[in-house]
Amino acid sequence: MTQRLIPPSYLFTFSLPIYYRAKLWAKNLELEPSYRIPSFVLLDRPTLGQSKLHAPAGKPAGEPAGEIVPGETPAEAAKVATKTAELAASGAGAKKKTSKRTKAAGEKTVVETASGDPPGAGAAETVNPAEAAVGPLDTRIAWSEEGLTFQFVLRGKLRRPYCRLSDLEHSDGIEIYVDTRNTKNVHRATRYCHRFVFLPGGGGPGEKDPYGSMLKINMARGEPATMGAYQPHVECKLSSTGYRLTCHLSRQYLEGWSPSEQPEVGLFFHLRDAELGHICLAYDKQLPVGEDPSLWPTAFLARMPS
Repeated sequence: MTQRLIPPSYLFTFSLPIYYRAKLWAKNLELEPSYRIPSFVLLDRPTLGQSKLHAPAGKPAGEPAGEIVPGETPAEAAKVATKTAELAASGAGAKKKTSKRTKAAGEKTVVETASGDPPGAGAAETVNPAEAAVGPLDTRIAWSEEGLTFQFVLRGKLRRPYCRLSDLEHSDGIEIYVDTRNTKNVHRATRYCHRFVFLPGGGGPGEKDPYGSMLKINMARGEPATMGAYQPHVECKLSSTGYRLTCHLSRQYLEGWSPSEQPEVGLFFHLRDAELGHICLAYDKQLPVGEDPSLWPTAFLARMPS
């Protein structure tokens, strides 16, 4: 077998804070902004080898895109990044002027509907411009002793998601990888490594219900004992410009889940969309992230800063 070498310029080392939330799963659950994770360019450290693939738009590769201050929550970091972008757009030395009319014009109304309903039906939701500034994908993650909960809000779509259970590898959706032992010295998945896939549609009699499954990891030398018994917890609300997908990974399906003994886990996610392309937590599809757990960033399970 030919060994695939990873160029040093592609490697990044960072830890992602995931905050505790006692109640992790309920119908119509919405995670608060404090559980939003920063975008990759905010977590990135250019001195560790930032490549052009990850440089923020309008900035040369290697220029810092902002740093997370110790003790700063993801929501605060996102606000700082938004503020910086607004000041840069107004021009150097220009005075910042705002008005109620400007704020009102900057707001955007998105209509969310229950999964399976056509876009346009349901209650209106106002999207704050500061929240929209995080990019097309707003990701929020929380943890407790009962497992992990992810909430993905995707905006900017013009068409309904393409979801086919017969074509999971090309359907619009999210893939999540979790290593409950945060193994960094092996390159093949163990029984503590999990791969989940969630689609905003494709399930149910009319193929309109959200779908979730646990899949095998390529070249794995072991797999979780819960592989064949997995029962998904997933909800999705479609909107005129995208969707909000919430999924819960229960501890009963996470082999080795023990926050008190192992507060660090390997974590990676990858969004695939026919319109917007690929959005990853880190790296890209040029690296064997889907089969090498040593490449999955470290998420440390922390309490919310007071």
